[in-house]
Amino acid sequence: MPTPIQANRQTGRILKTVDSVYQKVESLDKCRAKCLEQAGICNSYDYGDTGDEVCRLSHHTPVTLTHVQEPFLLMDDVATYEIAACYTIGVECLASEMVAYIRSSKLFSGKVYAKQSPLGCTADIKGSMNFSLSMAYSNPDCGVAQDENGLFSNEIVVQHHDRIVTSADLGLSLLCQYDLSAQTVVNNVSLEVQGKIDAISSEEVYISSPSVRMRITDRKGEDISFAQVGDPLMLVFDIKEEETPFDIFVKDLYAMDGSDSNEIVLIDEYGCPTDPLIMGPVERWEKATLVSLRSVFEAFKFPTSDVVSFRAVVVPCVGKCEKVTCSTVDFSGREASLESRGRRRRRRSADEEEELMLVQSITISDKFGRRPRESPRLSNPVFEDNFSEVPIATGSSGICLNFIGLVGSLSLFVIAQVFLIVACIVIWNRKRRAEQCQKASCSYPPTMDSLSTLFQSGYAARRL
Repeated sequence: MPTPIQANRQTGRILKTVDSVYQKVESLDKCRAKCLEQAGICNSYDYGDTGDEVCRLSHHTPVTLTHVQEPFLLMDDVATYEIAACYTIGVECLASEMVAYIRSSKLFSGKVYAKQSPLGCTADIKGSMNFSLSMAYSNPDCGVAQDENGLFSNEIVVQHHDRIVTSADLGLSLLCQYDLSAQTVVNNVSLEVQGKIDAISSEEVYISSPSVRMRITDRKGEDISFAQVGDPLMLVFDIKEEETPFDIFVKDLYAMDGSDSNEIVLIDEYGCPTDPLIMGPVERWEKATLVSLRSVFEAFKFPTSDVVSFRAVVVPCVGKCEKVTCSTVDFSGREASLESRGRRRRRRSADEEEELMLVQSITISDKFGRRPRESPRLSNPVFEDNFSEVPIATGSSGICLNFIGLVGSLSLFVIAQVFLIVACIVIWNRKRRAEQCQKASCSYPPTMDSLSTLFQSGYAARRL
């Protein structure tokens, strides 16, 4: 069994909305056990604040609620318990490889892989609480770096979803050093997941009637030019005409990487989400002035590419498209139903509208970058069988470099240099001409008249 995970008690506030509610839970410890044993992600819980023996579970924490206004209900004598860590990490340095050991507080399904080689050095995990990844020093696919004699390092990613990288994933930097006493050093670093991009590639494909477009926006509906893994976004489908008799529904929504070598289904052929944790159901957006549908999601990416392309089939229908009832699994692992804008009405006329395929792309780069490495210490808690808890941290630091701005700056610099050279040439020519003129005026031989004038002036002065 893994080391028990402790929870941080935050008093004076509870979440307004949660993922699961359990009644007749006997104690706070049993409520915490339900959070740890839940099939989905559970990061916080409260007990007995909304009713006797009521346990509420949520996958949210204050870090994931920064985009929500007033997510907490402020009251006295209430408390929210936040899970401090979900994993314990250890590393073992062997003669020819390093092995990363990961112990989870609940069943884990996903994959663990070397950051530099997500396909060649990976381990698929299915419903396990203890798992590991072996990285041989001689295996080029694992990308273990030898910085100096006896010092080996690598970076790994613990990925919860089998296909894509999300904000819940964990990046680790591992370090092994071999010295005379054959001790090992582990350096567990919480790596920031960042994803600012330079620009969004926007492509719009239209049908003749009506004209439909797909956009990637923030939760306010504004088109975005920057995003990072975990950002709250929306995929918006709308008809451009303000007055139209048509309605639309969405099906066969795929997410693909930049090379079209990897893709996942987000909305199936009936208009139902395949995984509501990744992409929510298609619903009507009432705040929009146009006929619009939206599907909310958090920014994600593929391990092998920073480009995520969305491809969807949009079908117009006359009047209002019917809703479809979808069967899914909630955070607690139980079956639930939700409505989505999927199935369309049967057309009464033979002139059916053609299906429209829309494509939209966005670049989302993760930066599981290494932090500045400190001098390795010669003590290793692995020998004492003590694992260190590693928190997950997210950030949004980075520099966005505009290519057009760079070209413009270089052009201005070249123009300034040309003007400077021309000015120097003009000044040099003027100075040269002045010197030539001065030499020419001083080289004339004195005339007899000028000598006579000088003689007379001097003679007159003597007579006075």
